[in-house]
Amino acid sequence: MMMSRKPYKQELLKLRFIRSVTDHFTVRISLAPPVRPQAIIKTLMGRGIPLFVDPEHPEDVVDRIVNLLENVKEVQRRLLENLLERHGDCEYLRKYKKDGKIEVQTFRERVPVITYEDIEGDIQRTAQQEKHPDILCCEEPVHFHQSGGTSGGKLKLLPVTASARETLVEYFFMIDAWFQMKSTVQRRTADGIGMTFFFGGDCLKTPSGHDLLLVSSWFARSSICAYRQTPERFASPLDVILCKDFHQSVYCQLLCGLIRSSEVVMMSSLIISVLATALTFLKENWEEMCNDIDTGKLSARITDEKVRLALSQILHTPNPELASRIRAVCSKDTWAGILLRLWPKLRFISGISTGPLLQFVDHFEFFTDHKVPVVSLLYGSSEGGIGINPYPDAHPSDVTYVFLPQMGYFEFRNLKDSSVVEISDVIVGEEYEFIMTNLSGLWRYKMADVLKCVGYYHSSPEFRFLGRENTLVNVAQEIVYEYEMTSAVESAAKLHLFSGAHLMGYTTTVNINSLPGHYVVFWELQVDHSTSEDEHQEELEQCCLAIENGLNEKYTDDRNLGTIGPLEIILVKPGSFSKLTQQAQANRCSNQLKQTRTYKPDHPAVQFLYSAAQQKFRTSRLAKNFVI
Repeated sequence: MMMSRKPYKQELLKLRFIRSVTDHFTVRISLAPPVRPQAIIKTLMGRGIPLFVDPEHPEDVVDRIVNLLENVKEVQRRLLENLLERHGDCEYLRKYKKDGKIEVQTFRERVPVITYEDIEGDIQRTAQQEKHPDILCCEEPVHFHQSGGTSGGKLKLLPVTASARETLVEYFFMIDAWFQMKSTVQRRTADGIGMTFFFGGDCLKTPSGHDLLLVSSWFARSSICAYRQTPERFASPLDVILCKDFHQSVYCQLLCGLIRSSEVVMMSSLIISVLATALTFLKENWEEMCNDIDTGKLSARITDEKVRLALSQILHTPNPELASRIRAVCSKDTWAGILLRLWPKLRFISGISTGPLLQFVDHFEFFTDHKVPVVSLLYGSSEGGIGINPYPDAHPSDVTYVFLPQMGYFEFRNLKDSSVVEISDVIVGEEYEFIMTNLSGLWRYKMADVLKCVGYYHSSPEFRFLGRENTLVNVAQEIVYEYEMTSAVESAAKLHLFSGAHLMGYTTTVNINSLPGHYVVFWELQVDHSTSEDEHQEELEQCCLAIENGLNEKYTDDRNLGTIGPLEIILVKPGSFSKLTQQAQANRCSNQLKQTRTYKPDHPAVQFLYSAAQQKFRTSRLAKNFVI
């Protein structure tokens, strides 16, 4: 006889730790014995389109999340104890032992807070040896992730163990379950299909023979991916997603979305900048796509045979009526509201869109006439899954995150006094740099993310993501953090850009060849109507001053004393940032497509942007209210 749901639910709510007896471990406060992903994936047509995976009982997953958040301190401590017990004899931790062992107190007293550069050599050694030598941990990596390159354009190689991979799988289940149960947006979109931009890309190999790929590429190739489990819920066939050529893949994903435009209710990707890149690609190639739809024949630019075969199931007859409608929409002078004209049933847009990515929210509000919400659901990284948005319907500018305590051991360095505290000891109102110990051998690793604690959700702090702590190359021994510059740039654009202008992309550097040296901000603008930036020189000079006024006191003092020159805004040609992204693909194994916000002055990207310059603006006024 089958057990009723009520007793199962009661059993589900009993807290207990589970430690697996397999060759690797995961530590979790469990609401029930963990169920393998293959057992809980199921197509549920009436509940909404899955973003990542589709858990059979999302309400049970939500109960588990709540119990984790109610017991953060206990879960974190037990997790660290198990990590140290499991990996205490690895090469990296052995040198920090006290009396032959390493416990929680010893770990926090002796193990240093590190950056990627501190362990880059250890990671390279791990990636070069077929037999795992227990360098950073005592568990062999199953593959390596490559970072998206937001740290000044630097790409990182990061090992992933089986324990970490299993926890990451669980993380994606949690995100989808939380969204399904907590979002009113999701419950309004039971019917229709999703236009989700993932890119399988190419998969490289390390010298040790392990796969090397981005998180987004790993997920697209994973058996848990909703594309594999529920392909009927998405606009594009799987072979299009797995295409190694980015340009062919994005062309065909857009083409499939246009052909099935009457069915699309959701548009998403892991990060919202991917969607912005796709729309830029659409703007450059819509005429060719219309020709494909008009004739029923796929463009000769698509050479991947699997992709051509997959598209033949969707693009098989001419549709001149649809092609004519798309031409009429895309040929208008303005693209304001274009997404709803192309996809009239679109109900929401999803992608990480907080911190520096918040800029792209303005783009999509413009492209939808402010009628389609943008949701930002998760806080993750190449180093591992981290947190979720407890209020999934919140506008991205108001989004906070809570950390899931089974994903890693989390510490925080207070930016005021540099003290390092555990997650249960952070103080509301304070700003912190995030330090992570993950399940793959990163010990007290500086993530370079700056967070502000704005409250508590159950017993877990709520954080607002402010940006990256990476410092720009300084001019006069001042320190300007990336998150400061990002905030100042976006605030200036919102307050002072002339009517009809939209900031489509930006990045910053310094010019240390001029005397005195000064900061440079590259801007790409989209203007709604025919106008010349010369007509708006005063507004753009005001933007220069507003950015300077948004920086810290040390910068202001040096600027007003003349040791730093006036900040310069350089307007670049339309499409420059899209071309910069395409150039960066040559250095990656796939496309995570994040815009790097700060570059060193000798970086090739800076030289490219200088070559794309159209106009330059500076102000001779002094910053803030400087009195001589």
